[in-house]
Amino acid sequence: MTSFAKSATVAMARKRGWTDAEILRHLVIRVYGTEAKKQLIVEWAEALGLTPNDALQLARRANLISTSSPPRGSA
Repeated sequence: MTSFAKSATVAMARKRGWTDAEILRHLVIRVYGTEAKKQLIVEWAEALGLTPNDALQLARRANLISTSSPPRGSA
């Protein structure tokens, strides 16, 4: 998909009131494997107006991809 098509898709989703996290969720919903999801998120980061790192952080906060470290908690 071209960058223009990605930008148009993002604009349409935002017009419908979707957040960036919702857009990412719809992108990766049928993608299996963390690496494949990460790659897709990085590919769409520019269309969302985010850096690749910011897009990955957003995806982690939205529980779309797992973190590389175990969860913190009190022992």
